[in-house]
Amino acid sequence: MAYDVYMTAKKLKHYFNAHQIWVICEAPISEIMSNKDASGRIAKWAIELAPYTLQYDRRDAIKSQALADFLVDWAEIEYEPPPPETRYGKMHFDGSKMKSGFGADIKISGHFEGCEFHHIPRAENEAADTVSKLRSMRQAIPAGVALEHLRKPSIKPLAESESIFIPASSEGDATPMDIDGGSGSDNPGTERPNSAEAMAVEPMEVDIPDEPVFATRPVPAWAQPIMSYLKYGSLPEEEVSARQIQRRAKAYTIINGELYKKSVTNVLQRCVEPAEGHEILRDIHQGECGHHASSRTLVDKAFWHGFYWPSALQEAEDMVRKCNDCQRYASKIHMPASELKTIPITWPFVVWCLDVVEPFKGARGGMTHILVLVDKFTKWIKVKPIRKCDGKTAVSFLKDIILRYGYPHSVITDNGTNFAEGPFARFCAEKKIRLDVASVAHPQSNGQVERANGMVLAGIKPRLIEPLERTLGCWLDELPAMLWSLRTTPNRSTGYTSFFLVYGAEAVLPADIEHDCPRVTMYTKAEVKEARENDVNLLEESRELALSRSAIYQQHLRRYHSRRVNQRVFQKGDLVLRLVQRTAGMHKLSPP
Repeated sequence: MAYDVYMTAKKLKHYFNAHQIWVICEAPISEIMSNKDASGRIAKWAIELAPYTLQYDRRDAIKSQALADFLVDWAEIEYEPPPPETRYGKMHFDGSKMKSGFGADIKISGHFEGCEFHHIPRAENEAADTVSKLRSMRQAIPAGVALEHLRKPSIKPLAESESIFIPASSEGDATPMDIDGGSGSDNPGTERPNSAEAMAVEPMEVDIPDEPVFATRPVPAWAQPIMSYLKYGSLPEEEVSARQIQRRAKAYTIINGELYKKSVTNVLQRCVEPAEGHEILRDIHQGECGHHASSRTLVDKAFWHGFYWPSALQEAEDMVRKCNDCQRYASKIHMPASELKTIPITWPFVVWCLDVVEPFKGARGGMTHILVLVDKFTKWIKVKPIRKCDGKTAVSFLKDIILRYGYPHSVITDNGTNFAEGPFARFCAEKKIRLDVASVAHPQSNGQVERANGMVLAGIKPRLIEPLERTLGCWLDELPAMLWSLRTTPNRSTGYTSFFLVYGAEAVLPADIEHDCPRVTMYTKAEVKEARENDVNLLEESRELALSRSAIYQQHLRRYHSRRVNQRVFQKGDLVLRLVQRTAGMHKLSPP
């Protein structure tokens, strides 16, 4: 009963929203719906019925209704059958009595005791089945089968009957055949003496066309086993192939002698040869109505229009890959082409990365560029403002690094002429410093310093906003404060700050002094000296831990990078498209 109320509220929602509803029932629905411990379907129905104002009442006993309820529950209702109509019996066929049908009407007249119809299996009605197949397939009529064309009704229609349509005839004396007249017996089941003349068959010549009505195409080679199974039930001798064909054949059907595949979108797809399918894809891709769509779009469009072959997606991918127009205007691939190869980290100040940031607005002293050096281990950043970015300036900067931190093992820089050639390259060769030049096609090998460049710029730009009176040329004054902030910020790969890995202790920030940091308030000269000596002794252990953390961090980077790799391998002699470097004269329709 609770379910009935729920379904009624769901179907008649507009009535329940507009009126107050009373539910009168003998069952305690109110207690069931308001039970706090209800669960399952009852709880769900109660939640659904909560927005409506339902009033549950129990039906009281009404003396005048008790007898009626008893009769309805227990009395057997007996209906008197209608009197049989013994005068006529009529038989109707679906569509046969319409004017657009064959116009057949069977009328059984007279008095009869009853009528029996027997249904026999189709296999025992081979004669009628064979005749119907001959007519539906429009084949030649074999010998021994009579053919009669009925050009006028074979019975007399009544004046008020609308079931028989009599076509207009040019012959005025044409009358329907009278099968009810004659001097035979009044019994409608007896044979009439002139019935043989009425059913006389006139021999006719039927013209059979040489070609079938529907033009059939040959079955594709890949679909021959499926066609043979559906048509003749034949399967290959191999058991695995036979099972595959049986399972695949469930999605196919034969229409007018051609094989069709039933898709999940209820589209019948005609099975075609791969060569014909290739022409269909080419027309959709670059024909009159094509717009050089992607491979998946081509296949979806071909299937949607009713064509199918199993190698459609592979052929579409090959077509798009070999299309010259698509390749020239294709989107750039941002996924990496190879696995990430990290540079191993050894010890502080062994490997430095060098780069130049340019150009800035002219500052004090005509400074317009910045040379940036980053240590691979400690992430210690050194910068030097310069006026001219040449090899001599880079050599002077590297000498300052050597005098403070010692000779490095190698220096990684880009392929600029001021670093790869000239005085800087000769200085590195004289001092036995290996100069590693990053490839133009792979600038990520110098990514450490590129990241440092971004942090330097990101730190300088906001500091030039406050106060607003400061000009862009004041970036030189903000450079030391920005570097101090970067050096005292913990690094994700090592877990320490660059200042700690270099000096063995954390730096004291201005906020520590202003807000009384415990390090400042508990400062004593004697204890600080002893703690400093201990920190220097433990520095090597901290650097070993930072080295392990860096190795783990690089391993995570390689694992993340490998999930996005889209390998592209080129062989000698392959044709490749180079990126257009010159932008002069280019427009919206120019290739990239």
